[in-house]
Amino acid sequence: MDGEDDEIHGEGELRQVHAITIPDISCQLDSNLTEEYCHSNKKEGSEAMATIRRYPFLSHVTVDTNSELLIARGGRIRSLGAGAATWFSPLGTALAEVPLEDLSFGSIVRGLTSDRQEITVQMALVVRLLDADLVARRFDFAIDHATGSWTGSPLQAVQTRIVERIQQIVAETVGRATLETVLATGFEQVGTGLAAGLENAADLAAVGIAVLEARVLSLRADEDLERAFQTVTREAAQAEADRATYERRAQAVERERAIKENELNNRTELARRQAELVELEGANERRRTEQTVERNRLLAESEREALAARLETLGSADRVAIIAALLPELAGVLPRIDALTVTPDMLGSAIRNLVDGARA
Repeated sequence: MDGEDDEIHGEGELRQVHAITIPDISCQLDSNLTEEYCHSNKKEGSEAMATIRRYPFLSHVTVDTNSELLIARGGRIRSLGAGAATWFSPLGTALAEVPLEDLSFGSIVRGLTSDRQEITVQMALVVRLLDADLVARRFDFAIDHATGSWTGSPLQAVQTRIVERIQQIVAETVGRATLETVLATGFEQVGTGLAAGLENAADLAAVGIAVLEARVLSLRADEDLERAFQTVTREAAQAEADRATYERRAQAVERERAIKENELNNRTELARRQAELVELEGANERRRTEQTVERNRLLAESEREALAARLETLGSADRVAIIAALLPELAGVLPRIDALTVTPDMLGSAIRNLVDGARA
């Protein structure tokens, strides 16, 4: 089989769909015998992705690999699977195309808190249609035989059903808390409530819908209330900043006081030690003086005793002996004598005195 590529926009992104042609009945047939309509449908919003080729009495349909094709004849619906292609008779046949890919869309719901304040919750949802046959029975996924587009807006209907369920969960969750609590812990609180509520959403499971992910993007209160909370928050932040500034200043003053007190203590200790040093030096000086006085007294006493003994000795000696004993001391106090002249008279007189002393 030959493949012919058609570009199709699906859910906001570009997709490649392979249109299948049959060799014995193809676009190469004589134009007088058959007419082919190759629809390259641009899926914008809620349009399907099927490619329809019309021939006399029969038509051929091909869907993307991310979609499941269902065909209804005689009141019975039969699934042909993902990326299916089939021939069908436009008379008495209905076609449905159910997307198998994960669907992403945003939603905004509102709820009242316990103190009767409105809160707006913006969310991002990821949805998967688990049972194409069940979904096709609950929502209109039928496609037009000529264009391949959905005849209705099934994805919008699916989104509406999900949002209604989420609206109920959000209303129950935020209704148990005050506005201040919701704004403070709303992301975690609403997220936990959504996870629990969607996990037990039997109504969605009954129609083949599963919400894979529900993320809370924002929580907003009334504009005036938001400004009031912002004012309170700003004032609290400013008060905290002022308190921190005052604490820093007080700490700086305390540090300065501690430094000065430490300096004063150091100076006081230094003065005390200096006083102790002066006192110690004075005591040492007194001790040295006393020791010097005592030493001088002992020396004087010793000299006095020596002098007394000497005088006693000299008292019993003759004149020559006394002079001889005193000559060294006399020489010690006399001026220096460089030369001494001894005359014969002096020598004779001295010898006579010496002889006389010896005789005596």
